[in-house]
Amino acid sequence: MLGIAAFFGGLWLNRVGPRVVALTGGFLYGLGVFLLSAMAALALLLSAVGIFALVANIVAQKTREIGIRIALGSTIRQAMVNIGGPGVRSSALGLILGRY
Repeated sequence: MLGIAAFFGGLWLNRVGPRVVALTGGFLYGLGVFLLSAMAALALLLSAVGIFALVANIVAQKTREIGIRIALGSTIRQAMVNIGGPGVRSSALGLILGRY
């Protein structure tokens, strides 16, 4: 029983005594925190790469449109707002919906 509690963090066996707390709060707790942090960092990296790829794809598809807009007198700032606006709006909506 102690092995199972140590493997799963011993959340419900911490009330048994200090010996169980010492076994579950040491190495395995640190290993769990490390693994969770590593997976969170990997998820953050993968999401950043995915967003970069999405933006690069959108810009590659709209390169001709950007060139035509600039040739017709649009400023670079206006062209970039036109390209990046929907992405920023989608990101803001995702942040708002993900928050609640």
